[in-house]
Amino acid sequence: MNVIYKKMNLPDSCLVGNTIFKKLFYENASMNASDKDIFVENIAKITWQYSLKEETINISSYSDEEREYEEIAVIEVELNDNKKYKRIAEIIQKTVPYPLILTFIYEGQFLLNLAHKRRNKGDESKNTLEEMIYSDWKSIEEFTSVEFDAKKFSYTNFFKYYTDAYNQIIKMNASKFNENEKITFNIDAEEIKEIYKNIEDTENEILSLRGLIKKETQMSKIIEMNISIKQLEQKKQNLINRLNE
Repeated sequence: MNVIYKKMNLPDSCLVGNTIFKKLFYENASMNASDKDIFVENIAKITWQYSLKEETINISSYSDEEREYEEIAVIEVELNDNKKYKRIAEIIQKTVPYPLILTFIYEGQFLLNLAHKRRNKGDESKNTLEEMIYSDWKSIEEFTSVEFDAKKFSYTNFFKYYTDAYNQIIKMNASKFNENEKITFNIDAEEIKEIYKNIEDTENEILSLRGLIKKETQMSKIIEMNISIKQLEQKKQNLINRLNE
């Protein structure tokens, strides 16, 4: 699916295109029988699509007490079924020591997954995953470079480059609540992330209450829950307005 990466403006100098066999994860990851079944049943193919290194792209490595970002790999996972993609992402992110841009492909759509990593102070041979972030599932055909343009990420070092990519996922997800689905915002990524999370939580509360209303028989409680829904809908709109300020 190189069309995705062309739209992302990933450089041809970093192209790899090598198949990664599942057995590499069986051998190097702490996988139980259930995880192995997930790989066997849900994954059609894993491909190492791009390798961003100092010798393939003009970006410096980064190292401090907590992190070592010498390269970034773009790994593509073609799925037979997309129900277990989060568990697959967690296994792959934990197994590969350097930062990854994971691309999941399923039925004409794709999803991106990123996770910052830091050294495990208890075991230098392992990394600790920080919060994982996922894009929404997006149509490959409708996706544009406006949403995720690698040329616009910082070339100072790989940590800053990866941070820009991570923050771009935050903006992509929140853009559906922005006017005309714009990717640009007047607030920083951390605030966008917080607002987006609050919107999601509010939507879940609304869905939960609507489910309860269908089962409720007492009119007084139905009225009470409808009032709560209206209040939550107003809260959601206020959060959306903050995104559009």
